[in-house]
Amino acid sequence: MSATGVNDDDDAIIIAGGHSFATGDKVQLTLGIGGALGGLSDGLYTISVLDVYRIKIDNTALSGSFTGSPKLTISQRADNQPVSDSKTALAST
Repeated sequence: MSATGVNDDDDAIIIAGGHSFATGDKVQLTLGIGGALGGLSDGLYTISVLDVYRIKIDNTALSGSFTGSPKLTISQRADNQPVSDSKTALAST
């Protein structure tokens, strides 16, 4: 799945192809070489779902920076169900 980037007006990460994340899921962010995503660092984050195309990293204000091919990997589902949607590639446009 690809993303158009970051909307720093509402601190959302936009996933153009949609996603199946749920509020409360924990995701591992891996920026990769030269990658940037809203000023975040590699790490584990809890997300909130705004809609099928937008997620938010809880309690985090994002800058508009977006480069490279950062990836979000589901680490733990909010409902503790098995992880089936393991990686979402965030590709710049």
